[in-house]
Amino acid sequence: MYNAPPQYQQTGPPGVPQTGIEWGVIGESFKLLFAHWQTYCIASAALLAPMLPFLVIGIAFSFIEPAALSESTVFGLALALIFLGVVTIGFQGILAAGITNFTMRASRGLPVTNSDLWVGFRKPWTYFGAFALVALLSTLGVCACIVGTYVVYGVTMFVWPILLDKKCGVWDALSQSWEMLKSEWLMATLFYFVVAMVAGLGVYACYVGILLSWPYLYIAPALLYNRYMGYGPQIPYNPASPYPRGQQTGSGIGGQPPPPYDPLKPQGPPQQP
Repeated sequence: MYNAPPQYQQTGPPGVPQTGIEWGVIGESFKLLFAHWQTYCIASAALLAPMLPFLVIGIAFSFIEPAALSESTVFGLALALIFLGVVTIGFQGILAAGITNFTMRASRGLPVTNSDLWVGFRKPWTYFGAFALVALLSTLGVCACIVGTYVVYGVTMFVWPILLDKKCGVWDALSQSWEMLKSEWLMATLFYFVVAMVAGLGVYACYVGILLSWPYLYIAPALLYNRYMGYGPQIPYNPASPYPRGQQTGSGIGGQPPPPYDPLKPQGPPQQP
């Protein structure tokens, strides 16, 4: 995987934080997803691995009459399914943290490797608890005509970026995400609804496409969180540019103003007339 030279990997101070949902992140997420599609597919494959036993059990039941199974066998299968469900939830939370970590680093101009996906294993119970708590709250949202589920996910979509960026606890991350998005709760809900629809499109490609589309569920919120922190869109790498990569303050690609002139510092190549 290509990384820019060290002098172009500086993140630098972020620009002015924004306080609204920026829909341009939807398109930028696609660009980042396809630029690192191999890495994101690895994360999806790791998530789907615990789900394979569910598929095997489902296929087995299609060939076996339920009446032919003893009570002890049914009880054992039920316990196995519960255990696999817990493992799947744990992997979901851990890999959500990894995808978020990889996305935040890549979008800030920092060097990234596949090892950035496994950062969640350093504090697995934290990310497991965060995913389980958000899932529980979203389940309660079903009582509000299912719309409440998307509202919960919308106002809590910054939980993983906050856990990684500020190294705080789950409750602090939930409260901070709520404080950041409560004034934009309706647009945050619509944003997450669109993101979830895009993330589920892979199901229509014989289910195999989910390997590529599922990480989008965490890429877009991570990029939006970066905007809230003051990090703008990536400036394309240009070896001839005197400006470090990753120091964005403008609202568009290449919108960074030039640094103030300092006679004590070496300047970049002279500008052509």
